Amino acid sequence: MLGYISSGASYDPASDLFVGADDPKSLATATTTFSGLTHKRYRVNNRAALLMTVTDPSTGKHIYAAYFAAASRGSHVVYIAFLPPGNSSEIGDFVWDKLRSNLENAGHQVAVAHDIGADAATQDAMGAQSFAESSIESQGAKDRDVASAVEAAVKTARTLGFYYDASKSSEGQVVVRAKWQEREVTLTLWFHRKASALYLSSRTSQGGDTLLNGGGQKIERLFYSRMHAETERRKLQIYADHLVF
Repeated sequence: MLGYISSGASYDPASDLFVGADDPKSLATATTTFSGLTHKRYRVNNRAALLMTVTDPSTGKHIYAAYFAAASRGSHVVYIAFLPPGNSSEIGDFVWDKLRSNLENAGHQVAVAHDIGADAATQDAMGAQSFAESSIESQGAKDRDVASAVEAAVKTARTLGFYYDASKSSEGQVVVRAKWQEREVTLTLWFHRKASALYLSSRTSQGGDTLLNGGGQKIERLFYSRMHAETERRKLQIYADHLVF
């Protein structure tokens, strides 16, 4: 494994892109040069991260790369390349899956990829969603984008059969309750403006047994992947905020 400050990529916080890695032009080039391109974004401690894999068409071997925004170095990017022992894809996939898991568990992040198969498995595992009280609809917000983001969260919850309380939509807040095998998991979302951009702060509440079996994490992943698709449809660009509220 080799890491260094990249000379071929930089991070642009305004567009939230690794220029030279996951900007549209670079992705198009990678797609035509390699096969089996996968890329997934994370945000940990308010710093962007990107994991990528491609397959070399001439050898059939996987190539593993990671990019991390170096906040203390302006637009600089830390690049990590991994060459597994014996160029083994089995070992490489195992290590990269562990890295993905660590990034997902490290804290606040936004994952851009949407895995439909994982969504279906989570919905099968979490069980029926039933709540005694009726959900509370959004009352709108003065900020048009905040109101649209709240509606995106409400629509996502409604589609998944989760309970939602958008009574504080004017403040950009939505509370979503789901059930993991009959035990509740609560997601609290707060959409707000900061330096003209739209941000999301969030927290998850769950019981200890649900935490230990990964139920809350799976519901988070399901909800946010679905909501991401809806906010993209609305052409909303939302950044993760590490602020605890």
